[in-house]
Amino acid sequence: FPVTIDRAVLIGQSGASTEQTTKANEPTDKSLWAKAIAQAKRKFDVYPSQYANAWAASWYKKHGGTWVTKKDADGYTPPAGVQAQAKRGLALRSEFGRGGTSVGIARARDLSNGKSVSRDTIMRMVSFFARHAVDKRPDWSNPSNPSNGYIAHLLWGGNAGKSWANKIANQINKE
Repeated sequence: FPVTIDRAVLIGQSGASTEQTTKANEPTDKSLWAKAIAQAKRKFDVYPSQYANAWAASWYKKHGGTWVTKKDADGYTPPAGVQAQAKRGLALRSEFGRGGTSVGIARARDLSNGKSVSRDTIMRMVSFFARHAVDKRPDWSNPSNPSNGYIAHLLWGGNAGKSWANKIANQINKE
């Protein structure tokens, strides 16, 4: 599965910029991998998800599939709406002292700062929103007492993040 590695690259005396490199394990047998994905889509209600991908990888390997490592330097910059929602999530978490995990907080920091995110991160965002759709309640965004689920939702970019991640995931899946 893709693993994101961030490393700072100095730009003259002015400071540091972040260069993002993604190492992705790529299947060597594309048709067998397509069968594994099709099987996972039949087996799991939500695809893509970490569970479905892990199951598909296991199925692929069990049927003789192998992997090759490939470097991929492309990333996706979150639009202003996603950045604003993540900033709002960080503000609510600070104000109420709850909502979201350390992963969600890190995601919000990256999104709110406009940091480019990898394909793997996009897929994790899609998976997060699919898993947490059940958290939506009629009063979850109550300004005086937002739910933990609402704060977590905002940390991952809110509704703007969900739409953006789903759009990119659909493009990725068409490739």
